[in-house]
Amino acid sequence: MISALRKSSVTFLSILLAASCAKERIGSTPHEEAGIPYPVVHFPFDSHTVYKSELTHLKEDAIWLKIHKDVVVILAGHTDEWGSKEYNLALGDKRARSVKEYLVRNGISSERLPVISYGEERPVDPRHIREAWRKNRRVEFIIR
Repeated sequence: MISALRKSSVTFLSILLAASCAKERIGSTPHEEAGIPYPVVHFPFDSHTVYKSELTHLKEDAIWLKIHKDVVVILAGHTDEWGSKEYNLALGDKRARSVKEYLVRNGISSERLPVISYGEERPVDPRHIREAWRKNRRVEFIIR
């Protein structure tokens, strides 16, 4: 009984360790690593204009980044599955740059905010429904 419990504990700890190492390799969101308030910014369909409701969150992110001056945040732009791959890569880039522009206007150094676009390639919700598409139109903050 005890050895079975010990084996399951070791297995569980091994899984946690492996997941932790994998997370470090691909990056983790700042809120998981360091407590940034809002690590995702969502966008309307076919737009790179930040929702007005997201501006409050971005302002809090800017305040957090001012306090944590050594943090570099990759702004990763994403889209839903509508549109060509090329169009979605360009839209993801525009979304990430919109977030970057806002943060720079609020006192964050441009060098701390590299931009990347994944377009439709990394959906947070792979379903083909309106709710999933809404979730996938985003910019994620990835701490480095």
